Amino acid sequence: MISPTSKKRVFICYDLVNDTKLIDFVKTQAKLLDSPFTVIDQSRKWEPPEKEWRERLKKTISFAELVFIMVGKKTFKAPNVLEEVEIAYNLGKPMMQFCDPGAKFSECKPIPKAGKLYQWEWENLKTAMKNFNYVVHR
Repeated sequence: MISPTSKKRVFICYDLVNDTKLIDFVKTQAKLLDSPFTVIDQSRKWEPPEKEWRERLKKTISFAELVFIMVGKKTFKAPNVLEEVEIAYNLGKPMMQFCDPGAKFSECKPIPKAGKLYQWEWENLKTAMKNFNYVVHR
């Protein structure tokens, strides 16, 4: 069992249109006793005015220690994902991309500036997080 205080605070970024099933999957995984992360927030639907929406998102992402990008077949062109990755990048947040567990790895196109793309497998994720360099080098 991992202590709740040693779990990384993670913001989950995903395609709001095509990958909504992934958020429930990730939240369920976060509740496992051996989970190395806890979900503090997730992608949000755009709400006007745009400047206020962006500022709220920036504030939320700033509390995360790490950003997970859940990558499906169309994530690479999802407007909310591109915006959230840009905000995280500008905040200097470390990011890890994970291929949709229901997709082939070759179907998951990584998002530029969002870190390495990993296959989502539980042991793989735990090992990747354990060995991950949380210092951002741009």
